[in-house]
Amino acid sequence: MKRTRIGNIDVDTNKYYFVLNTPLWQMKQSEVRIMSYLDVLQEQANIATIESEITRIYNEMDKYFCLAQIVENINDAGTLTNAFYVFNEAVKKGTFNRTYADITERNDQVNEAVVNIVNDCINYTIKDTSVIDVDLWIWWKENILNCNYYTNPVDGAAQKEKPLSVPTAISGGYDYVETFKKSAISFCYSAVSPDVVKKSKVATLKRKKQNEVRNTLNVCDVQLDSVVQRNYINSGVAAATNGGTPLQFVNSLKAVNKVGISETVLVAIISAAVTFLTALTKMIVDSRRDRLNDEAKLSLNTANQYVPAESDFLNIDLDGDGRSDAKKILLAGGALLLLYYYL
Repeated sequence: MKRTRIGNIDVDTNKYYFVLNTPLWQMKQSEVRIMSYLDVLQEQANIATIESEITRIYNEMDKYFCLAQIVENINDAGTLTNAFYVFNEAVKKGTFNRTYADITERNDQVNEAVVNIVNDCINYTIKDTSVIDVDLWIWWKENILNCNYYTNPVDGAAQKEKPLSVPTAISGGYDYVETFKKSAISFCYSAVSPDVVKKSKVATLKRKKQNEVRNTLNVCDVQLDSVVQRNYINSGVAAATNGGTPLQFVNSLKAVNKVGISETVLVAIISAAVTFLTALTKMIVDSRRDRLNDEAKLSLNTANQYVPAESDFLNIDLDGDGRSDAKKILLAGGALLLLYYYL
C-alpha cells in the first residue's frame, strides 16, 4: 500500500508520481532526484505484503525524506557539506532503523529527528574522529552538491550558470516528469544491459534509439537528467506491470506467453507508450533550441536521425506467417509505427 504520510507531510497518492508539498518544477534538481528515489520506493511499498519488507522500504523512505528537508532548507554548498556529516552520523546511530508501534508513531518520531538534523546542519563542527561512509559521500557529491540548482525551462534552461532562484512558471504548464514516467515502458530496452539484447539486431537498434532520446532529454533541462530518468523508468515499469522490472518486461517481450504479462496490461502499456511518443516532439521543441548549450544543440541536431523511417517497417512480420504486415500497421496509424520502433 502506498504511503499516505511521511514525517509531517501528507502524500497525495492520487498523483501519478511521488511528491511532497511542493511541485517538482519549484524544486532544486537535487530535490527532484530525491523525489525520484522516493517514487521508486513508493511503488515498491504499493505491492509489498511482507512486514519486514514494508519496514525496510519505510526506513529508506524516512532517509530520503530527511534528505529532502535538508536540501529544501539549506542552499549554501558549505553548509550542505556539513550536512553530510550530520546525516552520516544519524544513519550510523540507527536513527532511521528503529522499531515503531505504528505508522503514526513512526511519522512523529521521524519528523522530530529530521527537524533536529536540519538544525544541527547549520551549526555543525566537523569532528576529526568522524568515520564517514565513502559510498554515501560519493552519492552525496553527485546527487546533492552537484545538483544544488533550479531548472527553469522558461528563463534559463541549460545555461552554464545554473539558476539558484525558484522558477516563477513552468514551461507551457507541461509536466515532463509525469509524462516520462507514464511512458517508462517505451524506454525498457535502454534500461537493460547490452548483453540482454545482443542476439537481436532489432532489439539492439531499439536500445540505441531509446538511449538517443534519453540523451536528448538529459541535456534539455526539463528536470529529466539521467539519474531521474533511470528511477522513473524503474518505477514506471513497476507501476505498469504490478512490480515488474525493465529486465523482466524485456524478457516478456521476447516470449509473452512464457513470462505471462496479460493482454490487459499490454494494452495499457501500449496506450502509455503512444501517449508519450506523440508528446516527445513537444518536449524537445519546448526546450527552446536557441537557449541550449552546445551539447544540447548537438543532441537535438541528431533528433531526425532516430525518427523512424519507412524502410524500418517494410519487412515487419507480426503474426509469423512469413509475409510483411507493414500495410496493416500503416492502416492502424503512425502512432503504432512509433510504438513498434521503440518497443
